[in-house]
Amino acid sequence: MKTGKFKLRLLLPVLLLCLICMGQTARAASYRQIAYVNSTDKALIFKFKDFCTEGYNWKITRDSATQAAISGSESGGKIGTSRMLKIRLGDKYLTKTKYTLTVTGKDKKKSLTVRYYTGGALNRASVSRTSKDAMKSEVVLSNGFKGNSVEFLVFKGADSTDLITGAKLAKTKTEGGKFTMKAEIPSSRIKNDDYKTYVVLNYVYDGKPYFGQGKALPYKYIKTQHKVKGLKVSTLGGRVNLTWAADKNASYYKVYQSLNKNGSYRCIKPKVTSASYRTGSLKGGKTYYYKVVAVGAAGSKTSEGEQSEIRSVKVPIVPGKVPNIRFGYNMSEELIVKWNKTVNSTGFIVLYQKAGEKKFKKLGSTKNRFYSLSSLNRNTTYKIKIQAYRKANGETVKAEYTSKVLKIKPAEFEKKNRALLLANGVRPIEHVNGRSIYTKKKYSKETKLAFANAKGYSSKTKYLIWISHYTQQVVIYKGRKGHWKIIKSFPTATGKASTPSPKGVFKVSYKETGWFYVNTKELYITHWCGRNSFHTRPLYNDGSVCSPAMGRPVSHGCARLYNSDAYYIYKNIPKGTTVVSY
Repeated sequence: MKTGKFKLRLLLPVLLLCLICMGQTARAASYRQIAYVNSTDKALIFKFKDFCTEGYNWKITRDSATQAAISGSESGGKIGTSRMLKIRLGDKYLTKTKYTLTVTGKDKKKSLTVRYYTGGALNRASVSRTSKDAMKSEVVLSNGFKGNSVEFLVFKGADSTDLITGAKLAKTKTEGGKFTMKAEIPSSRIKNDDYKTYVVLNYVYDGKPYFGQGKALPYKYIKTQHKVKGLKVSTLGGRVNLTWAADKNASYYKVYQSLNKNGSYRCIKPKVTSASYRTGSLKGGKTYYYKVVAVGAAGSKTSEGEQSEIRSVKVPIVPGKVPNIRFGYNMSEELIVKWNKTVNSTGFIVLYQKAGEKKFKKLGSTKNRFYSLSSLNRNTTYKIKIQAYRKANGETVKAEYTSKVLKIKPAEFEKKNRALLLANGVRPIEHVNGRSIYTKKKYSKETKLAFANAKGYSSKTKYLIWISHYTQQVVIYKGRKGHWKIIKSFPTATGKASTPSPKGVFKVSYKETGWFYVNTKELYITHWCGRNSFHTRPLYNDGSVCSPAMGRPVSHGCARLYNSDAYYIYKNIPKGTTVVSY
C-alpha cells in the first residue's frame, strides 16, 4: 500500500516535469538557474546569471525564521555569464529542514530567492552513453524520498546556465528498499561535446517549490564513430584532393598518407572539420595512398572509428611558378614580355586582362621564354601573367601558380622606358652542349645607341667599343657618357663554345704589330683583356686568308676582324678606351 501511494505521488510530478522539459527543449539554450543541496559537504549550491557587476549580499534563513542563520557577500566584477555560490552551512546544516537563500545585488535593483529542503534520498547518480548514442542518467533513491520530481538537466560547459535539454526520470525497478530511476536524451538533441549535467530532487511545500539533494556530473559525450565511406582522390596540379561522405557523428577527421599501400601511414592532417581536404604540393611522378578516420571529440577525450578503404593516386610532375617576368624588346624591336627558365616546364601560356574586365584570357602560347605583345592595343591598359605547362606522355599539366601580374599600357610604357628596354633586350651569346647560340640578325641603330647610353657606360677616352657576341658585331662609339654616337659597325668572329671570349667591361691595354708563326700570322693586335685582342683573321705569310670564317664564333677567345677594321682600331683607338664585351 505504501509503495502504491508513492507511485501515485511520483507520477504526477514526473508528468509535469516532462512537460516542463519539453518546453525547455523546444527553447534550446534557454536560461535556467541551478540550485541543489550537496549533502556531502553540507552546502547549498546556487548558479545563476550575473545581474549586478557591483557584487552581491546574501543570507540564509531557516524554516520561517526572519533572522539570518548565515550571511555573506560577493565582490563585484562580471565573471563570464554566470555566478556560483557554494554556501557551506557547517553546524547550521540540519536534515529534513527548509532553508531560504536570498541574493541581493549591491546596486539594490534586483534580488533572487531560492528555497532548499535538506531531505535526503539521493544515494547515487551517474551519466553514460547507450548503444544508440542516447545520453542516459541513472539515479538510485532511498525508499524514504518524499519529493515531487527528479530532474536531469544538461548544460554545455562548466559555467553555462543555458539549458541544452532536460528529461524526466522514470522509476524502473526496486531493490532492497531502494528504487532506480532512469532518463534518456536522444542523440538528436546533443552533439559531441563537454557537458555539465545535474540531477536534482524537487519538493513542493505549501504550494512553493524547494530544491532538494542534487549532484553535478560532468560528462564528455561522444557518439559512436563509423567507418568513413565514399573516399575519392584526384589530383590538381601537384596536390591531391580528397573527398568523402560526411558522418554526422564525427567532430572531425584524420587524414593519413603513405608511399606504400601496405606500409606505414603518416597522419598528414590531424584535424579536418569538413568532408574534404587538399594536400600541399607533392613530389611528382610518385603514387600516394590515403585513408581517412572519423574522430569524435569532447574536450581532451576522443574516440576514433574504423579507417576508410585505401585509395591511391599518381601525382604528375608539375611545372613551377614562372620567375622574373618583365617587359622588353625583341630583335624586331617589338614590345615583348619575357621571363626566366621555369622548372619542369615544356611551354608557357600568356594570359591578359583588359582594364574593366574581370577574367584573364589567353593571348597565346609559346615554347620560348618570351612572347610578342604587338597584338595589344597600344592605348589600352592590360594585366599580363604567364602560366607554365608540362606536356608528357600525351598529358598536359598546368602549373598551379602563375607568375606575378604585370600592368602595362603599351604606348605610355614605351614612351617612358623604350631606350632602357631596348638596352635590356640585348642578349648575350649562349654556349649549350658545345654549341654556340647566336644570330645573323643585326641590332638596329636605335638599339645600339640605347645599349651604350641607357646602360650608362663611360670611357677615359672619347671612344667606346662594344663587342656584341650574340650578333657577332663590333660597334665603335665616339662622344662621352650618355652622349655616345655610332661611328663604325663591322662584323667579327668571337670565341667558340670550347674557347669562349671573356664577358665584362675591360679597356684597351697595349698594341702589337702582329703575331707571327712559321706559316701564318695575325696583324694589328689591340689587347683588351689579357691576351684577348682585336686582330685580323689568321693569314698565310703571303697575306692570303687561311681562316676566312666571319659572323660566327670560331676563335680561341679573340675578336677576329677584317683587315681594314682591325687596322682602324689599331690606328685610331687609344689606350684606356673602354671595351664592353657582352
